[in-house]
Amino acid sequence: MSSRRPIGARGQAGQAALETMVVMSFLFTLIFGFVHICMFVVTKSMTNYAAFTGARAMLVDASLDNAARQVMSEIQWWAGGAAVNDAKVTIQAYQLGPRHGAKRRTGVRITYPLPFGYPIFRNGLGTVRAIGFAPTVEMKPEYAVAEEGDNQK
Repeated sequence: MSSRRPIGARGQAGQAALETMVVMSFLFTLIFGFVHICMFVVTKSMTNYAAFTGARAMLVDASLDNAARQVMSEIQWWAGGAAVNDAKVTIQAYQLGPRHGAKRRTGVRITYPLPFGYPIFRNGLGTVRAIGFAPTVEMKPEYAVAEEGDNQK
């Protein structure tokens, strides 16, 4: 018996390895893409919630900044600890929100950049950001609610 390969198998020596590398590259792209989409969805949800808590705090004359930053402290995508992540959060009050027909409300906008892995997101095309918005209403004095019971400052 000889240990030589059959003639038909000689040209296919690295075919299995090549096919594995091609399939794994697509698989890794799919997995990392799914992770990035999940990061974006979670961050978008948290920015919306932070905007809601900030708007609510603003309406009851509490600190808008503290309420929103407390919510956003739960997400820490950037390396460097809580101080670095806290510096990435942008809180803006009295901002114009998206249009709903002819109406456009003012409210609180929270912006948080995402640390996506591809350099194209950071340089030429701008930063990928999650933006949350919550509308606020300024009460006219004639419609103000009396401060009594649980509604006291």
